[in-house]
Amino acid sequence: MGLGTAAFFVGRYAETVANASRLDPSIRTSTAWWQLTASLHFLGRHERELEEARLALTLNPGFLDYYTREAVALVALGRLAELAELVEEAIAVASGPEVGARNAVNTFLSGTAYELLWHGHEPAGRLILERLADLYRSRAEELDSRNSLEFATTLGLLGQWDEMHQVLAGWRETNVRPPDNRSWILSLGTVGILEALSGNTDEALRYSRLIQVEDGGLGMMGAAYPSHNRARIAAALEECDEATELAVEALRLGMGHQFHHGDLAFRKCRDHAGFQRVLEPRG
Repeated sequence: MGLGTAAFFVGRYAETVANASRLDPSIRTSTAWWQLTASLHFLGRHERELEEARLALTLNPGFLDYYTREAVALVALGRLAELAELVEEAIAVASGPEVGARNAVNTFLSGTAYELLWHGHEPAGRLILERLADLYRSRAEELDSRNSLEFATTLGLLGQWDEMHQVLAGWRETNVRPPDNRSWILSLGTVGILEALSGNTDEALRYSRLIQVEDGGLGMMGAAYPSHNRARIAAALEECDEATELAVEALRLGMGHQFHHGDLAFRKCRDHAGFQRVLEPRG
């Protein structure tokens, strides 16, 4: 792990910006661009964030990740008319019949919608979620396990509980546990969060208990995955003291600092004093 990446993962965002700024823009990797713009975002330097995102897109035309970085900056600045134009441009650039192209568009739309909701732009966020839900419905027969959970998440954020539970029932019937424990823990966390948001507390807690006995493995952040995903479920249940304790534990075990910002599972706890300290940059 490079110095810039190490600083970024522990929340030293000013250091990350300084490291990335020393690189010639023409040789920055996609990871360097992401860490630079995300760090500027977490530091509240949104005009610079937008400038860097647009430079990245100029140097790498058609790369949807950089459209996402520009979208995130525009959301933070409240420039929603420009965002609407950017969304249409990004979809036109990336659209295609290939599964990869479709997944890329879905990821762009969901990321943009989540950022809108995180920053309090509920109507604009819901419009994008409704558009995304229609895309999933149009090819419901083709959805794999990951896409099914993403579809269910979209429906849950829209409050469409009956359809969400139908999608989750289909996921439970067809899902095969992946060999990667982190993916499995993330899936359990997602379902637990959706059950919490729909008011099914007992089922949400059952998923939290299932995660508690899982081992995230030795890979990057693996040890932190159980605590992190249990924190997400606790936050969705508005148990913010517990969510904060678990988030702090996850950070201690190596969870990347950036994974707490913009995660809608934590939205109900974002004003909690303890969780605010979790979100604070470390430097």
